[in-house]
Amino acid sequence: MRRPESIHAAVFDFDGLLADTEGAWGELEGAMFTSRGRDYGVAEREMFLGMSVGGSAQVMAEVFGEDPAAVLDEVIRRAIDTFRAGVTTMPGAQSLLRTLSATMPVAIASNSSRVILDAAIEASGLAGLASAVVAGDEVPQAKPAPDIYLRACELLDVPPHRAIAFEDSPTGARAARAAGLYLVAVPAVEGSIADADLIVPSLTDPRIEELLSVVLRPC
Repeated sequence: MRRPESIHAAVFDFDGLLADTEGAWGELEGAMFTSRGRDYGVAEREMFLGMSVGGSAQVMAEVFGEDPAAVLDEVIRRAIDTFRAGVTTMPGAQSLLRTLSATMPVAIASNSSRVILDAAIEASGLAGLASAVVAGDEVPQAKPAPDIYLRACELLDVPPHRAIAFEDSPTGARAARAAGLYLVAVPAVEGSIADADLIVPSLTDPRIEELLSVVLRPC
């Protein structure tokens, strides 16, 4: 496991990593397909994993033969209604966020659009634990491009090589790598992420605490 000299900031993905929203997204996507008389299975679910909301809506519009703007509006409406009903945090997420935010600046960087992300963060009870939030519709290119991570580090006033990223999807992992952050991967699908500095099955893995005890340095 490669260890950086020191880490001055942390940047987290949100969906599937901090909050258990992947099931909700699966149900939403399934409803979009089945409401149009189309099948929705494992292949379709994996097609959207880690994709931005706009990208997912564009793919759906192409599959459905519908207007992309109308499909995007429907996806956003369904997502907000779903997340406002409540979002469960992933094991260890709140504890890790509290620990890190007490030591250094923390950001959430997600491919979700701002309106959806804000609703989900608020419903999860994690609001206020991040110094900055960057959404997929606020940068030129969503993940796997590095833009979201670069913007997060800019807002935290920390160079990327002094920041640690936490990701659960190959798309997000590629974005963090491209931006130059130290990467801790918590794969949503076992074996889906191979290129990371540390790969663990959950945020409660003791190797994360071991790593942080060595590399974290207050700004």
